[in-house]
Amino acid sequence: MSSGRLELKVGLFVVVLLGLAAIMSIKFSKTGFGLSDTFSIKLKTKEAGTVIKNSPVLMSGVKVGYVDEINLDINGSVTLIVELFSKYAHNIDANVTFEIKSIGFLGDQYVGVFPPPEPTKPLQDGAEKPCKPPFDIMAVGRDFQGLILSVSNRVHDLNATIVRINEG
Repeated sequence: MSSGRLELKVGLFVVVLLGLAAIMSIKFSKTGFGLSDTFSIKLKTKEAGTVIKNSPVLMSGVKVGYVDEINLDINGSVTLIVELFSKYAHNIDANVTFEIKSIGFLGDQYVGVFPPPEPTKPLQDGAEKPCKPPFDIMAVGRDFQGLILSVSNRVHDLNATIVRINEG
């Protein structure tokens, strides 16, 4: 086999492998590189947590879209631009609620879509909806600390009352 022919075969092999790698990356990417038909909505929230660009948007465990942009507003709130797949447009009601959720206790965060009890009409392109912020363990800790302090004060008051009753 001549070296020119061998080089041609190796070159073709490399080109085919690069093509397959490109096809596989598009096939298995989370967003599909814009190859899916989508529509945009805006979600407003006080806190975005650790949601990042391309975080999934899940409804009943099914990926119905992804986060395309995260913008900090002038007042400190956050606007998430979400791309929803058009094939699910009829499943996503205009009265759905959105919430930033976590996969597991410390896992990645995603945008959860929760359908209303009574469906009305489909969500429209360009809609703006509120989004509940993620669960904040630090806020719960601060609240619990306040609760413990309050209970401690009540126990102290109860103890003082019992001492007065015993003395008097």
